[in-house]
Amino acid sequence: MQGASGGQGSDFVNKLLKTVGRLAFEFVIVFLGVYLAFVLAGHQEERRKLEVRIKFYDTLILELETTSLNYREACVVCTVQAQC
Repeated sequence: MQGASGGQGSDFVNKLLKTVGRLAFEFVIVFLGVYLAFVLAGHQEERRKLEVRIKFYDTLILELETTSLNYREACVVCTVQAQC
């Protein structure tokens, strides 16, 4: 009798360990998925910020070039008017 009940207890423990192991494995998989999603979102945000910064600098350079050209043209006009 003791042998039969001992086998049932052992089966229960084995099933419990398998279930806990499976749940732990699923938890690790879900955790990794969520973690990787956050890492990817952070990377995409940094990339977006870099693109915005590049566009800002491109616009600033264009504005400075335009201002410089306008200034040179104004100097030419002033020089021509002064000679007249």
